[in-house]
Amino acid sequence: MNHELAGKRIALYARYSSEHQSERSCADQLARLVTEVERRGGHVPSDDLVFQDKACSGASTDRPEFLRLLRAIDEHRVDVIMIEDLSRLGRAQADLHLMRRNLEHAEIRLISIDDGIDTKDPDAASMPASSLRCYDHTLWYTFAHAVRGGNPIDLPTGLVVPLMHRHLLSRVHLPLVFAAFTIASE
Repeated sequence: MNHELAGKRIALYARYSSEHQSERSCADQLARLVTEVERRGGHVPSDDLVFQDKACSGASTDRPEFLRLLRAIDEHRVDVIMIEDLSRLGRAQADLHLMRRNLEHAEIRLISIDDGIDTKDPDAASMPASSLRCYDHTLWYTFAHAVRGGNPIDLPTGLVVPLMHRHLLSRVHLPLVFAAFTIASE
């Protein structure tokens, strides 16, 4: 038996949105997480380290259980956070990037089962934002619109662009990024 999580304070986070998912989804996610924790030699966390946002969109970070998880992190009650996949934690690339940086700073390990992400892996520290997959679909639709003749000024700013590896898109860089996407689409 693997004992890598033995003695660790493990938080489990599950979420389902109000669209296309049932309330059973959180229970299914948690059952899978508990199985994984046990497989890795950890103990099933107490209820105060199990977080479930039901019928909450991942597009917003203003979710009751997500905010409770952040408080647990701030109070140094967590060593490891385990999720089914990154989309459960959030949909916006910028939010995921910020969360990853905050967890690194707090020395909290993040394990995302379906994505194969484990920040204990030394390569995870240098993992480009593109490895986190872009869940901010609006950004890509907007880029596609701009490249097909839209106005680059309409592009959103302040979001992580995966191809730019951890750089935020600013108004200064916007015309350059627009030009690059235009050339790449030709």
